Amino acid sequence: MAPGSYTGTQSVSISTVTTGTTIRYTTDGSTPTGTTGTVYTGPISLSANTTLKAVACKSGLIDSLVATGVYTINAPPTVSLTAPANNTVYATSPATVAMTATASDTDGTISKVVFYNGGTLLGTDSTSPYSYTWSNVAASGSSGLSLTAVATDNNGATTTSAAVTGTITDSALKCYWKLNESSGTTASDASGTGNAGTTYNSPTWTACKIANGLSFNGSNQYAEKSSASSLPAANATQTECCWVYVSSNPTAQKTALCVTGSSSGVYLGFNSQTAFGVWKYGGTALVTTTSLPAAGQWHHVAYVKNGSTNYLYIDGVQAATSTTSTNTAAATTVDADRSPIGSYYWPGKVDEVCIYTRALSAAEIQALAAGKQ
Repeated sequence: MAPGSYTGTQSVSISTVTTGTTIRYTTDGSTPTGTTGTVYTGPISLSANTTLKAVACKSGLIDSLVATGVYTINAPPTVSLTAPANNTVYATSPATVAMTATASDTDGTISKVVFYNGGTLLGTDSTSPYSYTWSNVAASGSSGLSLTAVATDNNGATTTSAAVTGTITDSALKCYWKLNESSGTTASDASGTGNAGTTYNSPTWTACKIANGLSFNGSNQYAEKSSASSLPAANATQTECCWVYVSSNPTAQKTALCVTGSSSGVYLGFNSQTAFGVWKYGGTALVTTTSLPAAGQWHHVAYVKNGSTNYLYIDGVQAATSTTSTNTAAATTVDADRSPIGSYYWPGKVDEVCIYTRALSAAEIQALAAGKQ
């Protein structure tokens, strides 16, 4: 390895073209000779700034000129999360997650500490003690937190802390299909309610917005849980949301998520190329917008009923409201990617299906749309 500036411990090798030669070296700035210095036997590990000097010696020959190499080694910083404690359970929603970290650098200073949940950047602090308060964190059943802190020193070297895990629960979350499976016909329910779905006609498990999800052909593939328990009645306070993707906006009615009962229910999706939103059983629009989600992109879509008001959110932004009355019967069936009444199969991908028996706040919807599961 050539002399120069490096980050972290480096391994340096020394060689000579003369056979039968002994190489001696020093790392303290002194000059090696044929009788002084350390005999070289293999690569030298350097973890700090070092002036390395070496000489080649062989009986009957004059010692070589002393070779000198200056190595500037920037030691990476150290960092660890001190709060929250590992495996913390947050039993209320929206939750507040207070994060603190310690960071140091043996040969410089800390320029910043960045806090993450998984791959999502949460916040940055440039002053010790390093901290970030993550507020209004939406609950996602047993969805796990994976919190880390990344420290950067004054030379740009970075170190990532060990991950701290946690869980945010919500008793109002009655169905949560993460859709993270890679094979099989079961869409597991992470809400703890037991509303696992079954896939039909072989939709494809594939990489989606958050880990895996399902891709549907738009003609006969879907996922369904019939005889589901604890779902909200059509006229009750509720939230339904998911991530959706289509390569081109459909020219006919298509349903991404449907929660239905006997002659009752809500349908989230497209009404041809004229509107996107939520319709109730029978085809009456509950809350819609003519500003369609752009094709070829992932979008987080959500329907919230709070009292007599219906809300539609797209990518965390309120897209429309209405006070149109809903059906009244209890819901018993969850469908991703079709309406069990008129089919309307979804021609694209769906991920992270959630159904709540409460109205999520705007901040919670924004957090979900930011990928902060």
